[in-house]
Amino acid sequence: MRVYDYKCPKHGIFHELGEIKLAGTPKQCPQCQTLSPQIIMIPPAYLDMDADKKKACACNERAQHAPLKSSQLLRPDSSMSKGKNTLIHPDGTKTIPNQRPWMISH
Repeated sequence: MRVYDYKCPKHGIFHELGEIKLAGTPKQCPQCQTLSPQIIMIPPAYLDMDADKKKACACNERAQHAPLKSSQLLRPDSSMSKGKNTLIHPDGTKTIPNQRPWMISH
């Protein structure tokens, strides 16, 4: 069972414990017995959130079931893409000029 929020036109918001299969059905107000519709309350912190953060949260929600693969992270025009700016010396060693001089080539 879950706690659902309802809003009576006369007395405002009240909370009722109910079964999931009955979610969305109106409940009687405990004070005046009028049928009151179920409401979904939004946390105030979400309403005050910065627009960029809301956009990032929405993006994360959409992508939670389809994460990016590492191959999707590198763009074809990226300077780190495979084979770009690679110099192969006569002895077979490879170097990438101006990028990671401390890295040992394979």
